[in-house]
Amino acid sequence: MALIWSELSQATVAEVRKVILDSSDRKPEYSNLIASGGRLNASGAIESKIFSPVATVLSANNVFSGGSLAQEIIVLYSDRNGLDAATLGDDDLEINHLWGTRDSFPAPLKPGSVQVAPDGKSIRATYLMTPPGGSWDPLDFGTYSIATVAGTVLSQRQNTPIRSQVIGEFKVRIIDPTVLYVDSYRDSGNGLSLRNAIEVSNTDPTVPRTIILEAGRYTIDIPHQSNPTSVFTDVQPQSFCSSTPAPSGWSDSTNGDFDIQGNLTIVGDSKESSLVDARNLDRVFKVHQDMLIERVFPHRNNNRTARANRLFSVETVVRSHFCRQ
Repeated sequence: MALIWSELSQATVAEVRKVILDSSDRKPEYSNLIASGGRLNASGAIESKIFSPVATVLSANNVFSGGSLAQEIIVLYSDRNGLDAATLGDDDLEINHLWGTRDSFPAPLKPGSVQVAPDGKSIRATYLMTPPGGSWDPLDFGTYSIATVAGTVLSQRQNTPIRSQVIGEFKVRIIDPTVLYVDSYRDSGNGLSLRNAIEVSNTDPTVPRTIILEAGRYTIDIPHQSNPTSVFTDVQPQSFCSSTPAPSGWSDSTNGDFDIQGNLTIVGDSKESSLVDARNLDRVFKVHQDMLIERVFPHRNNNRTARANRLFSVETVVRSHFCRQ
């Protein structure tokens, strides 16, 4: 194996195993002793046509700005036997969004971008991915994997097809003053927590804001503390959840449940993977009068999906899509 990898460093374990077994010199006396039934043929293994062309991403910049500019991806193909440049085309790559809707996108070949090395053993090509919906925006957030499509690019001499494999990635995180990216799963500590992001949104209720959540569990860690001067005017809470007694009054925005006092959209990876857990310390959200919370994936309280009237308190909500079963 070491000899094969010294010659073909990009070969996969599956390829090396297959070529050792397939290229061995069959010997009847070995049939009941070893899996291949033969003797290792190192030269035959190295010369086998099993090994696929290799692709490497040379460039795929992260995206920080909105707009319609296509994402440019530069790929280097290589094969010891040479590559067939005529097999490169618009379907060589597949781009997969690893957050949110998990959509896949094509990346057509950029016209005139194919550059073949003098020995024909490597080719450099540029591909262009159109932004989702035609323009990058904050909800395009996340990691995008770059994968080769099996059977598209072929070697020159033996027509061995390239295999499907993830060869790189890029990230999208649009810089926008109205968008807040939460990077702390805990309610307290380093980074921007969900509570911090909501408090920023509350500073000016007239400005619509969006909070983006990665996959993970976002916890309330600061216990409820009743505040006699709370501006939340609804009736006293009946209970936090079925197993927790009601407090003597509402908390403020610095502890307990999250106070929504702004025009806010919260978007997570998915309803199964981006979870807000109150840990039985309080409800999850408290929406103040005439405030708008537009989109929140379902949340969990004490490791179970909580009913709406146990999970949050609402005075007047224009639209609410959170907590529906």
